[in-house]
Amino acid sequence: MPAEPCGMTSRQCVDLQMMAPAIEQRVFFQPYAHKIGDILNRRSFIQAAVVFVASMVGVLAGGLWLFLKQAKFGGNPTNSQSMRIARSPNFRNGAFQNQLATPMMTGEDGGLKTILNFVFNRNKRLRPTHPIPSVRCNLSQLAPTEDVLVWFGHSSYLLQIDGKRILVDPVLSGRASPVSFTTKAFDGTDPYSAADIPDIDFLFITHDHGDRLYAPEQR
Repeated sequence: MPAEPCGMTSRQCVDLQMMAPAIEQRVFFQPYAHKIGDILNRRSFIQAAVVFVASMVGVLAGGLWLFLKQAKFGGNPTNSQSMRIARSPNFRNGAFQNQLATPMMTGEDGGLKTILNFVFNRNKRLRPTHPIPSVRCNLSQLAPTEDVLVWFGHSSYLLQIDGKRILVDPVLSGRASPVSFTTKAFDGTDPYSAADIPDIDFLFITHDHGDRLYAPEQR
């Protein structure tokens, strides 16, 4: 009979021999158990990350939708306005049509190349180093009989001719954006505000960019 380990009874030796195969299997599968656990942990992390990103996208999309529902962005035409629009000879196929051919891109490059050049090949001289010089006059004191044109920059100007005042594409908020932290006008290029504009006879909006359709300025 083999010698028993010191301090162990015969019953304990038998139990140890019976447990030996299970212990060997546990030792054999232990490295794989760690790997399986790592895989499960990684999968749980990926699932949590996907849920988090999807939630953030949903929150941002909802916030943007609520932001664009503000009154300053205008709204859809009423029924009477829609009927008036439909009667316009320049309204066809669900949209206003230019009387002359007006291409969106006037250069030789296509739209994609233009966007790529704007993003990756931007000129370092993006902002003037000094305020842009301008001359500010009191528009309310212009003689009604005087024919005059006041250019505000870009496509914005006030035309007074034959006793009529015509305001074209007013961008008078100091920025070409509905929010205050982006697209700010260069220094010196916005000496006028909406409060400086006198009573007008006609307002011309040449295209539907948001900077021209800013509701508080139009009112």
